[in-house]
Amino acid sequence: MGQNEPLSWEKRGRDALAAREYIEAIDFFTEAICIAPGNPSLYVQRCLAYAALKDGTSALADADAAIGLGRNDGSGFFARGLAHRVRGDYKAAARNFAEACYYCPNNASLFIVLADAHRFLNEPEKALQSASKAIELAPDNSNAWFSIGQAHLIKGAISDAVRCFTRSIELDTESPYARAARSTAYYKTGDFYRALVDAQDAIRIAPNYGYGRAARGWALYAALSI
Repeated sequence: MGQNEPLSWEKRGRDALAAREYIEAIDFFTEAICIAPGNPSLYVQRCLAYAALKDGTSALADADAAIGLGRNDGSGFFARGLAHRVRGDYKAAARNFAEACYYCPNNASLFIVLADAHRFLNEPEKALQSASKAIELAPDNSNAWFSIGQAHLIKGAISDAVRCFTRSIELDTESPYARAARSTAYYKTGDFYRALVDAQDAIRIAPNYGYGRAARGWALYAALSI
């Protein structure tokens, strides 16, 4: 058995993961784990593939295995948080994402996922705090501005939400998510025309984006009801 054989399988797994070929990635990482079962990084990476397939049970088992093997750092806790999120346990997800942020305090992406977990828990102040940290670390990160906009939205600070979604769109003009979210914010202000324009743009960018279609439906209904 070649000394570099686990690395070869791991590289194939990474390439498949990057190409969103998740089933193939799982197979490749499984081969690597069979050869090097004590490598926690392999479990983390396979966890990501399972999570992408919405298999929260398998993802959680791999994240726990990685942490048990000593990957009790940012990547291990991020993986476990992701697994819990897939399973719909946002409280556990937030707890593990917070651990990941503790170990990797300069990683803006970790604070974004932590903010999103708090948002799903209807904890706007905690979501704002985490998203603000992400913006502090990466002021030109479109996802960070989208995240803080979502926090403002659930808090009811609509003008702040519009401002943050607008900044997100400026940083990533082809993102349908911030446009659909800003459509919702405009809808809440009664500006149904702008809500409709944003929803139409979201659908143009991502025709199958369900939230964009829903936003267009709300805006059309409201505009026709005036």
